[in-house]
Amino acid sequence: MAKNFKLTIQTPEGTILSKDVTSITLHPEDGQIQVLAKHTSFITSINHSKVRIEVDGVESDTLLCRNAVFTFNNVPNEGTLIAEYCKFETEVSTESITEYLKFLEEQLAKGNDLSQFQLVYLENERFAVKKMIK
Repeated sequence: MAKNFKLTIQTPEGTILSKDVTSITLHPEDGQIQVLAKHTSFITSINHSKVRIEVDGVESDTLLCRNAVFTFNNVPNEGTLIAEYCKFETEVSTESITEYLKFLEEQLAKGNDLSQFQLVYLENERFAVKKMIK
């Protein structure tokens, strides 16, 4: 049985990670899941999640992701995470997240110039960012 699987993480900025990994642990909307090689095929959505990646049983990368979809395809033994936002934890500062939260709250306070869709989106972003800060 295969020990590793191919993992690709993509954002609007491009592919930020593509390598063979032992496992990925993430938090979809209904709990936590760890995926190993030859996992059954599935797809799940992620509002916000810390994503932990292991190579040869050792944690190699930790990322912070929002608004994402993760798929695992058993036949080629490949996982793909497509996210609107996904950064390595080492690249994210509390200050930058706090600044983004301030921006979101300012936009929500102005609310009268925004459509219902924009308001809901900003509310969801604010929720996700607050979770990231914790």
